[in-house]
Amino acid sequence: MPNYPSQQNGQPRRSPIRTLLSQWRALYAIVVLLCIWGIIAVGQLPQQVFPTLSFSRVLVVAENGDLAPSLVQSSIAKPLEEQLAAALGVKQIVTNSTQGAAAISVTFDPKVTDANTALQRVSAIVASAQGQLPKDTQVSTQQVDPSLFPVIGYGLTSSRRDQMALREFGQYTVRPQLLGLRGVAAVNVLAGAVREYLVSVDPRRLAAHGITVDQLTTAIASTNTVTSVGHSDNHYVRSTLLASGQAHSAENIARIVVSTQGGTPITVGALAVVVETAAPQMSAGSIDGKTGVVVNVFAQRGAGFVDVANVVQSALDEVAKANADVAFTRFWNQGELVAAAISSLREAILIGLVFSIIVLYFFLRNWSSTLVAALVIPITIAMTFGFMAMFSQGLNLMTLGGLAIGVGLIIDDAIVVVENVFRHVAGGRSDRDTIAAAVEEIAVPMITSTVTTIVVFAPLALLSGVAGAFFRALATTLAIALVMSLVLALIFTPNIVMQFLRVKKERHNPVVVWAERRYEPLLRWSAGAARSCSGVPLRSLC
Repeated sequence: MPNYPSQQNGQPRRSPIRTLLSQWRALYAIVVLLCIWGIIAVGQLPQQVFPTLSFSRVLVVAENGDLAPSLVQSSIAKPLEEQLAAALGVKQIVTNSTQGAAAISVTFDPKVTDANTALQRVSAIVASAQGQLPKDTQVSTQQVDPSLFPVIGYGLTSSRRDQMALREFGQYTVRPQLLGLRGVAAVNVLAGAVREYLVSVDPRRLAAHGITVDQLTTAIASTNTVTSVGHSDNHYVRSTLLASGQAHSAENIARIVVSTQGGTPITVGALAVVVETAAPQMSAGSIDGKTGVVVNVFAQRGAGFVDVANVVQSALDEVAKANADVAFTRFWNQGELVAAAISSLREAILIGLVFSIIVLYFFLRNWSSTLVAALVIPITIAMTFGFMAMFSQGLNLMTLGGLAIGVGLIIDDAIVVVENVFRHVAGGRSDRDTIAAAVEEIAVPMITSTVTTIVVFAPLALLSGVAGAFFRALATTLAIALVMSLVLALIFTPNIVMQFLRVKKERHNPVVVWAERRYEPLLRWSAGAARSCSGVPLRSLC
């Protein structure tokens, strides 16, 4: 028979549990508001494959035409390495030199330099070292994080357009359409063929006219421009007048005047042969066995991959309608990975909910107590989403994994409370004091159990480096879910039980009764054996 609360001066002893049970209307309102907050927040959480990471590592990429790897190493990589090595907090520098490009990975000590400061220092050093690099060297810097990998990738193929036209379609039609979309940081167009104009100079013609190669190069570069030559005013509207010398064909380049001799213009065509051709191909794309162009879309830091993928797909659907001769094939989509993880979590919650209902009803044989315990799972998950937004967490493989782990732990607290309250109520009393006494009996063990579980996962949040960045999200999400589960089990579940639990007659499960009859003799025997062993001298056991 359960022990009921003690009396003080004829009144039940007051406790926090009893006080909270008496304020059930306020508790219901708080829980409803937190659930609404979580439901709203889950639609705003960034959906990514990995958590938003911030490494103290910066990638420097320097490009310069077709320089040999040895020249890239000596004239580009080495000067940059020497300058970067002097930066405060640099821990490691790794360089990879290839034809025409050098990739330098600079790792900083996270205890000395954070990610943003590291990027600022590297950018300043690269700007100051630009004058020491060969002419026309282009240098870019970027933080190393998952956003370096494309969110979604497409292959463009066409049976009507050649590779040069297809590359220009991707560069000047598709890319501008995607760059202005919400969440898109960059769009790279790869493979295909880049159109270029080859000017084959005849040395004898240059010598005959007394013109050097530098003069020819300067003439082409200076003419191929757009220049403002004035403006026109008309009814308070000023229009800028532009003179375009841009060449759009081999014939345009051949007509460029290099020099005037004796009143006769000497054109490029008189000194060289100009032909349209494709630049040496450094990359190739194959889409379903067909040669094509690759378009990679990168997301902004912190943007939701699912949202970015959906927006990009909608924009490309419109482009495809206007260009029926080009086929768009999606070959990579990180948003699908996140969507699959969210779907798996949804299935885990539903499966856990169904099995918890089956198991609870099997042992309690009471639908009201079973549904009360099962109700805690969706409420806890909804409230957890709200606090995930507060702690700057998103929906990714790590946080969703933490929630999937927590589903079983969440229902455990509710089961313990409901079962103990059910046992007390089945004893003949169902007032507030009886329910409060039932919760108080198990409050300390439940708190201890929850804190112990959180402490087990706490070291994951204290890890440093890449592992810490990943597992911190899992540990934080799991801790939030467990705390929400404990609070609901101790405060919300008893109120629900008090309002809805009705036990007219206790129904015993024959399987449980059979197990208890077998368990009691075994327990008595083991307890007696333990007392007997405790009196045996230690040396007799050796």
